[in-house]
Amino acid sequence: MRFTLVHSFIILLVVFFCMGFFGVGLPELIILIVICPFLAIPGYWMTFKKAGYSGWWSLLLLLPYVYIIVLFVFAFKKWPILRELELKRKGGADYEI
Repeated sequence: MRFTLVHSFIILLVVFFCMGFFGVGLPELIILIVICPFLAIPGYWMTFKKAGYSGWWSLLLLLPYVYIIVLFVFAFKKWPILRELELKRKGGADYEI
């Protein structure tokens, strides 16, 4: 399951609820906003690795506008793992990624 804007909105609602209910202040909220994106990196890292790309691409997702561009590139570009699978199905022993 991908982390979408709906998920972000739900998390934000929960955070604001907790701020009011538990008395969490602004410093804690800032820490939460800074740390949460870094918690998503391992999931994206594994997704890119399984698709045949380097896991380092996941670090680009921390940049606000680059995030959108990276997702479009990976959505419409042919993944290396699929190219490798096609070559294996065609019987090609020599293939390059």
